[in-house]
Amino acid sequence: MLTTALIAISPQRPDGSLSTQEANDLTFTALSDPANQVAAKLGIVTAPAGDVRAATSTPTTRPAPRSARSSPRSPRSASRPCPCPVSAPVSAPVSAPPWAGYCGRMSLSSAWEDHANEWIAWARTSAHDGFWRGTWPALRALLPEPGPGPVIDVGCGEGRGARELLKLGHQVIGVERSPTLAAAAVAASPGLPVLLGDAAALPVASESADLVLACMSLLDMDDFDGAVSEIGRVLRPGGQLCMAVVHPLVTAQDDETIHAKTFQVSRPYLEQRRYVDAVDRDGLAMTFISMHRPLSAYTSALFANGMVITALTESGAGAVPWLLTLRADKIPH
Repeated sequence: MLTTALIAISPQRPDGSLSTQEANDLTFTALSDPANQVAAKLGIVTAPAGDVRAATSTPTTRPAPRSARSSPRSPRSASRPCPCPVSAPVSAPVSAPPWAGYCGRMSLSSAWEDHANEWIAWARTSAHDGFWRGTWPALRALLPEPGPGPVIDVGCGEGRGARELLKLGHQVIGVERSPTLAAAAVAASPGLPVLLGDAAALPVASESADLVLACMSLLDMDDFDGAVSEIGRVLRPGGQLCMAVVHPLVTAQDDETIHAKTFQVSRPYLEQRRYVDAVDRDGLAMTFISMHRPLSAYTSALFANGMVITALTESGAGAVPWLLTLRADKIPH
């Protein structure tokens, strides 16, 4: 039985979606003293342990290959970007590949749950993506020193970012929409409380967090504007958001130039659209389902929710940078 997590009791639709009202009505259970302490600081309502509805076993993962080539989260070896704008309906042809249904019809959260075990194996094979040599060093340089208040890891996934924050001395609570990933995060880090919930309706008291981490998660949010609004709400005045996304210049460009020295964009850069990125490398496969958003979409959302950018870095040795990281401070009232 899990003994160190905050687990949500949440209604679910067949497609895995969660409305804002449903998220606001969630009941959470604190099962350990450390989790209770964090919950109290965040203003989370606790319930009897018997109310917990959650997976209690570690998800099955594939063994790591003996050798693996380095890759960031997505300079894609074999990518298949979705050509349609986010609002366009899609009818997949009979011969459509397995990933075609993710183009516009299925929620991003449901897609990540479908591929959760793939991601757990991929993320825990360090040579397979750029977290350790790219994303985390860039985020680490932006992080403040641990403070008295908690840190919320929004879209914590299988928990590697939260584990690194714990090592630095932060009080961390993860929020994850995928039940499989949330259970994996808890199993890998017994001291980490995790909430199963919607980033667009965080079950957290207003102005209660010192820091929010969003590591490669905001590009995977169904309700991006709602998620940024919630981040602004839960941060205390002077609190900070540290975030990383695949650089919009990467997600905007044409498939055939992803790994080339040339740079080509045939579709409007400002047009927000979903893309599907299926990668198969050294015996491991992963399908990324994400949103291309221009840089202005991120900056406008931050500004609209009372945050100002205080640091921004771009990283990557290719024709265009593959990584965008930034820190935003919540403006005091």
